Amino acid sequence: QGYPRKLRNIKMHPLAKIVALADEFCTLTLPGPNCPVPKSPREALLTIEITMGQPHNKEAFRALQMVVNKEFARAA
Repeated sequence: QGYPRKLRNIKMHPLAKIVALADEFCTLTLPGPNCPVPKSPREALLTIEITMGQPHNKEAFRALQMVVNKEFARAA
């Protein structure tokens, strides 16, 4: 979300958008103080898609979806 200067999405560096997405994904899927019961990778993607919306880079989000879906298909 452009921390600490509250930059708008357009002015954020593309790598910063990728890091923000990765950080949110890890926060949701790894146990920690903000998420004592972690979500599955697929649940995390759904949560990000529904609740986060615009702050994340769409291309990076699609790439993350592809990785998670490949891993899910491989495990099946």
